[in-house]
Amino acid sequence: SFHWALTQFTGANSSVNPVSQPEYWFAVVVSSVSFVLTAYFVSTITTSMTRLQLLNTQSSRQFNILNRYLGGHDISVELKQRIQRNAEFAIDELRRNVPESSVELLQLLSRPVRIELDYEVHSPTLCRHPFFAFYRRKNPAGI
Repeated sequence: SFHWALTQFTGANSSVNPVSQPEYWFAVVVSSVSFVLTAYFVSTITTSMTRLQLLNTQSSRQFNILNRYLGGHDISVELKQRIQRNAEFAIDELRRNVPESSVELLQLLSRPVRIELDYEVHSPTLCRHPFFAFYRRKNPAGI
């Protein structure tokens, strides 16, 4: 039976065939479910690949425009390479550190939750300074 079930999901032929009416209907249901699951799996992979390709296309387009600009202004090879490395670094930073202005859902947060979020985001930077570190120890609610 495992061999038969495996052949239903892979589309291969099997020497095991349904004999009775319940076996026939079970085979039809399993075949239908396997078809739907396979279609879902393929469509999920296709969608993910398309999204990845769109992201790469936008980045490639930006670098292409940058290269045309640099080439059109006779920029030296060394400076072109530095500019491209710097641009790659900047794009990587943007991907890692999403700017607050691009997160629309933050605008929907309640005021107390927003204050807590701002505190957690900015307190590590503020508390590096001795005054704020001292103030945080003495009056945590005040900061």
